[in-house]
Amino acid sequence: MHHVPSARSAARTTAAAAAVLVAAALGVLPAATARGATQPVSASTASSSPTPVTPPTTADVPSWAAATSESSPQVLPTVRAGEPSSADLRARDADGATYSLTTADGATAHPDDGLTFAHGVLSGTPTHAGTATVRVTATTAVGSAEHWVRWTVLPAAATGVGVVVRTVPAASDGTYTWVGADGRVYPDPLGVALGGSLTLEPWTTDRFGNTVAVAEDAEVRASDDADRVDRADGTVTVTFTGAASQTVRVSVDGTATTFPVRVTGGRAATAPEGDATTAARVGQDPDGGPSSARSVADTAGELAWTGADAAVPIGWAVALLTLGTAVVGLRRARRTRHRA
Repeated sequence: MHHVPSARSAARTTAAAAAVLVAAALGVLPAATARGATQPVSASTASSSPTPVTPPTTADVPSWAAATSESSPQVLPTVRAGEPSSADLRARDADGATYSLTTADGATAHPDDGLTFAHGVLSGTPTHAGTATVRVTATTAVGSAEHWVRWTVLPAAATGVGVVVRTVPAASDGTYTWVGADGRVYPDPLGVALGGSLTLEPWTTDRFGNTVAVAEDAEVRASDDADRVDRADGTVTVTFTGAASQTVRVSVDGTATTFPVRVTGGRAATAPEGDATTAARVGQDPDGGPSSARSVADTAGELAWTGADAAVPIGWAVALLTLGTAVVGLRRARRTRHRA
């Protein structure tokens, strides 16, 4: 049997429904899920979600003005060894950041002994010449960024010249002779056959020990003008066709080194005309032709130090001696007449 609501209960239901509609229009609803709830809730509160956290903006992350890469780094001004220098590598928006220097493979990059890298600034006095490309990393609490830089340090002014000397053809094991700035040869002696050649690779060195290949700028001269000097492929080739004992001089920008070269089969150094002593010593005539085994008797009539015939000065000596005797006799005759 179904209960039929009375007119009074129906009126109450109608009034309640009207109240809900009014509350909805005003933005206030009764708590429908809790029986007897008397506290209304906001419509916006009922449908709201938790307030999201605002993400950091890009302005809070360290950055540099221009994008770089290993192949396209920021190129710093070139400096010279021994000169104080400084490079500010700090990032933007990086207050309190920590910085590091690494190589392309991630290893720690160690600055030159004369340089320091602190708080994003590279400063000091470099002593090692060369070019280095490194990665600068700036790290803060909100993130990190990388920046690539390339720095070139040139050698200081040259203080000496050294030479790498190779035979022609070059030794199969790659060995060579080193001539130091003081002219010392290692190993010693340095020799070549007559008509043979040596290739020279000149290097300059500065006060820090930095070296630079300078074949294109070096002046090379052999002591014998008959020798030939050629340049090709970063080397200088000297072909020896003259004297048996020579020197080679290599100079660059006002500094030079000189070293001896023994030429096997080379002719003797040019001697004064008539100097048979030098020719006999090297086994060749002074004109460069084959020697004819000259004996002591062949030179008995010559004065070795002047090259003159001995008969000439001896004749002058006899004449002067005769004249002196005549003068002495004349004086004695005058004295005798005076006494008389």
